[in-house]
Amino acid sequence: MPRPKEFDPAQALETAMQAFWERGYEATSIQDLVDRTGVQKASLYATFGDKRALFRRALEHYQAQGYAKLDAALNHGASPLAALRAHVREMVEGTCSASSPRGCLWVKAALERAPHDPEIAALMQAHVRRVERAFRDALSRARERGELAKNTDVEAKARALYGATLGLHVYGTLMPKEKPLQQAANQILGILDS
Repeated sequence: MPRPKEFDPAQALETAMQAFWERGYEATSIQDLVDRTGVQKASLYATFGDKRALFRRALEHYQAQGYAKLDAALNHGASPLAALRAHVREMVEGTCSASSPRGCLWVKAALERAPHDPEIAALMQAHVRRVERAFRDALSRARERGELAKNTDVEAKARALYGATLGLHVYGTLMPKEKPLQQAANQILGILDS
């Protein structure tokens, strides 16, 4: 009979995600993960697989948290456009937060790993499609409510808005001051008005 786990896998995954978020994939060693989680190397491997498999699980965990926030934000309130604006502003606040000056784990992973790892690239591409679909659905609701012109190409607008928000994440990582980032966000939000 296998021994019961002496650690909480969900907590270990959360802690590993935080480590990857702070340092990136390459700069986070297995020993860093052992030290941060308090879980022995053999137990990490037995539960999650190798470092790359743990990284993938951490990304999936991060994405699940993000999807829950995104869905709640975009399906809340009477105005889909107001919900999109609030979501972008919340993203800016999170990027500039003194308690979390790490930027976006997903963007970091996309830049660091996707060019070299087809499996991670596929995960990233699925994520892009998922978020674009959420933006498109909110924009479609806005069009149906008369907040956007009937001839608005919601697919193109969703892609433009999401692409611009990805750029905001990179910009915010490099220039983590709220005022310039908020100014950039205000210009990006103009996409919703065009």
